[in-house]
Amino acid sequence: MARTKRLGDRLIGRDLITADQLKQALDAQLIYGGQLGTCLIEQGHLSEKDLGDTLQEVFGVPYVAPDRFDEIPKYVIETMPRSIAEKHRVVPFALKEKVVQLAMVDPKDLGAHDEISFATGQRIQAWVCPEVRLYQALERFYNIARRTRYITLCRALDHRASGEKLVIEHAGGDLVFEEDVIDRTSTGSAQPEEPDVIVAPAARAPATVSRKTAGTAATAIPATPPAADRPDALAAVSRHLCAAETRHEIAEVVLDHIATTIPRSILFTVKGGRAEVWRTEGIELDASRAGIRLSVTSEPIFNLMLGSLQYFGPVPQDEGCRRFYDSLDLPVPGQIALLPVYLNDRLVAMFYGEPGEGVDVSGQATDYKRLMQKLALAMNMILLKLKIRAS
Repeated sequence: MARTKRLGDRLIGRDLITADQLKQALDAQLIYGGQLGTCLIEQGHLSEKDLGDTLQEVFGVPYVAPDRFDEIPKYVIETMPRSIAEKHRVVPFALKEKVVQLAMVDPKDLGAHDEISFATGQRIQAWVCPEVRLYQALERFYNIARRTRYITLCRALDHRASGEKLVIEHAGGDLVFEEDVIDRTSTGSAQPEEPDVIVAPAARAPATVSRKTAGTAATAIPATPPAADRPDALAAVSRHLCAAETRHEIAEVVLDHIATTIPRSILFTVKGGRAEVWRTEGIELDASRAGIRLSVTSEPIFNLMLGSLQYFGPVPQDEGCRRFYDSLDLPVPGQIALLPVYLNDRLVAMFYGEPGEGVDVSGQATDYKRLMQKLALAMNMILLKLKIRAS
């Protein structure tokens, strides 16, 4: 959220967008996913060049203009394994004095720096790149397929002069649940000096994690062990999701898995920008409350995800958030977790959870995000099964 806010504030400060346009883009980001800059370009509020120039100011590293991807030597591409390029969304575009210049969506992701340097044995120099061009380069040089959204946007950008604005319409519609049936209803400025080279160690001992609450001693919550040191419980979830035949089974698998750390939760489906209760775990709603429909973009609780597309933290003490709990006849908890579920660049579900007392779940954000991705894939798989059976 911090960097998204900095980008939005910087764009407003440079008179490139208005506060209303920023809010429109943040709402679109929640519905369609992706980066804030992508949504601003799609809505015609910002040019590609202005986005690149502002990103380099926000991150303090050079911007990778599209023409830098025109001719990349094969030996440069081969410095980065395909698996690493795909996982961290990075593309090497130059090799100078044994330092790989790397295009990244988030050049300040130090965890990615460490893993990339360890996996490749290379020193790296991070540059910032808008995701639309990075996905284009990943497809061109690593054969990693782009989604339709980014293909459409790139084609539009390539047919316009630098600096010209455009509007891109999103295709497709919501996924509609009818009992166990899922159906689709429709089809600038000068470059700054190059940054210092980031040199990551060849190997590193596992870090000891200490979690503290501001102004208090460290809590007794154990650190989440590295993935390599614990059984991958998500593997079992994957097997169950693959075997699921209905949307109800999918929801049950996901909520049962997450209940060990988040015992009270609600899974919402999202249709037409409104969230409806799909299934609950540890929370009982009467029939009248279960049928409630909430606006995704105007509901204050869901707005906590604006700019970051996830939220782990306290419930703000304001009237809007209290109305959410009043509408469901629920007490206001101390901490909550919010995660979106995207399928084909469309918000199709939303996870709301209340962690157990004294449990810090923010350290497991990556695992929860993977779980939501698996949920989306399972929803799509059921759709495909239904289409096969109906054909």
